[in-house]
Amino acid sequence: MGTRTEDTPPWNFPDFQPLPLDRVASVWASMTEMWAETTAAVGGFSLLDEPAGEVSGTYLSAYIPIAFNIRGDLLFVDTRAGQFSGCVREFMGEDNDQGESWPSIDALLKEVVSSLEHGHPCRGWVPGIDKGWLHWKFP
Repeated sequence: MGTRTEDTPPWNFPDFQPLPLDRVASVWASMTEMWAETTAAVGGFSLLDEPAGEVSGTYLSAYIPIAFNIRGDLLFVDTRAGQFSGCVREFMGEDNDQGESWPSIDALLKEVVSSLEHGHPCRGWVPGIDKGWLHWKFP
């Protein structure tokens, strides 16, 4: 993971690649449709009234995807209201929206930049350069 080929972009974040802007809407539509039945079963539209950062157990329309990985997991911005509105969270299939989080996109980027500048792990992932390309290893 993280090596560059014609078909594989470099992994800019540990374990995740930013979604191209032209794919954000299609991934959002696909995820909200795929999880619609689960959303209805666990609370439906009332889940949108819960504060940002709260686990919903499903993919909500208030989640804007920003990055993906090869396992199909996503990083998303939680746009619900509340103190943590705008936080970045991880959506991990069966574990839903219970993954790690950052208070904002800015915080995520600062953590990645700090890891790159100082060579220390970012959420356990260690940055490195291989043939001129950034890669992340999870020891």
